[in-house]
Amino acid sequence: MQLNLTNTLQKPVLMDHDGSVDDFVALITLLTLSNYKLTGVTITGGNCIISSAVETTAQILSLFCRYDIEVCPSDAMPVNPFPPEWQEKNHFTSRVPLLLEQKTTDVKVVDEDAVAFMARKIYNESEKVTIVLTGPSSNIARLLKENPGIESKIDKVLWMGGAFLADGNVIYPDHDGSAEWNVFWDPLSALDLLKADILKIMFPLDISYMLPVDDYLMFCIEKQKDFKLSRLVYDLFKPDFDVKPKYYMYDVLPVVYLEAPELFRLESKAISIEQRGTSKGNIFRSSQGFSVKQAKWVDEDAFYDFFIKQLTLF
Repeated sequence: MQLNLTNTLQKPVLMDHDGSVDDFVALITLLTLSNYKLTGVTITGGNCIISSAVETTAQILSLFCRYDIEVCPSDAMPVNPFPPEWQEKNHFTSRVPLLLEQKTTDVKVVDEDAVAFMARKIYNESEKVTIVLTGPSSNIARLLKENPGIESKIDKVLWMGGAFLADGNVIYPDHDGSAEWNVFWDPLSALDLLKADILKIMFPLDISYMLPVDDYLMFCIEKQKDFKLSRLVYDLFKPDFDVKPKYYMYDVLPVVYLEAPELFRLESKAISIEQRGTSKGNIFRSSQGFSVKQAKWVDEDAFYDFFIKQLTLF
């Protein structure tokens, strides 16, 4: 079902994700927003099997009847790959019952270099484009390097990545665990993104840990499972919800920020990223660092209320 969103002044958004459960929930949420229009999706083979991530993305677009949105898988390669068991864990998503019902033959999966695809989508818009980045930054870093001046066409980059005061989530040989995986996957590209002269808003693990997928959220979603979106998100979250440690809203945060920035408090910081040693990929504050805004706080109750309501649109 394609939503009849009456706002004809929707702002353009590109999404660059890496195929995990929270990426798909973020995509679903993004497609429900009234003030933004999704113009394209790139997929990095980060925390996923990329063929499965492309299939699930196409199924979600088909559910929304959004056959106008093109999907482009990336061939970006990791410096430090996600654990194979993490990637394989997300393979189930395309087998969720509601998604299995979707025919994807009309969804446009393009055979194009992902960076050229992003540049085409950005230059095709008459106004500045927002990029929602919920995976590694390899595509965007290369986009900026190969297209001088394209920064003037980008409104902002919203990135779920990094860890400031929170412990990281990297488990890797000879690493101290201080880094977050989206940064650690390609630390040099992450640093290149920091250097870019564009507004960068980071949604790190620190704020993600304020928003668990907990009993309350699952109860509220299950209670409204007559709505297709609620049923779908419940089925996507359920396998991780049943396993400890806790799962969090991670990639959904920057999407909710798009429509409801008043729910968040941002803080400006100058940061850099460790490029070597046992703390590779770790974010640290530095007077010689690069300017970002960190999402520091979120109104948890209002966030959940907004998210749960979006899942009742159909």
